[in-house]
Amino acid sequence: MVATSMRQEVDGWFERRERLEQARSGLCAEDPRTGHLTDRLRALDIIDRYVTTWEADAAKCALFPKAKHLERLLEMGEIEHVDAPVPLRSGKDKRNRDRVFEIRIQPRRLSSPDGIEDGDRALPLFVHLHLSRPVDAGKLHTLSYGDFNAVHLKLAAQKGQGRNWEKMMHAMGYRDAKVERAMVGDALLRRLFALAGRDDASASAVAGAPGAH
Repeated sequence: MVATSMRQEVDGWFERRERLEQARSGLCAEDPRTGHLTDRLRALDIIDRYVTTWEADAAKCALFPKAKHLERLLEMGEIEHVDAPVPLRSGKDKRNRDRVFEIRIQPRRLSSPDGIEDGDRALPLFVHLHLSRPVDAGKLHTLSYGDFNAVHLKLAAQKGQGRNWEKMMHAMGYRDAKVERAMVGDALLRRLFALAGRDDASASAVAGAPGAH
């Protein structure tokens, strides 16, 4: 990702933090090089905070969010809440009743220019789960990943866009119109199930720990 490249460039300019700290620890407080190294470390702190903030905002503002964006937001503690899965189709749609579900994910607010007041509210993300057979919402977390026909991540603006939408857009002359479907893998889905309905989504260490489930 871009943020990783930025951090690597900064390391090239200032040296890696570990090397700077090691060099400073070998000097006495009166050595003028100690102040120079301390200034470098402070600069690294400022730049790292800026890059981290930028990275979080960029992931929250992705026009076509991918699984990697959601994974990174979870790792950074930038998810405010994950709703429990709910049936997406109305009860009148007997064919798809209890076969399509939605998990709503609310990221934390965007950063503000002054860094003091709260920024704008980030757009929510949605994960849609498709099954070939009816299942109770409370049982979804017990299914194996292979039981799902598809698991996609999208924004509200992308909801309802399917084959019929593509055909309509093509008929209107927009031949390049294409439904963007970001696949969600098994590991990420399990993390979402673990957080669903909890009030401390971003603070849950177990949700971000590989192999925790």
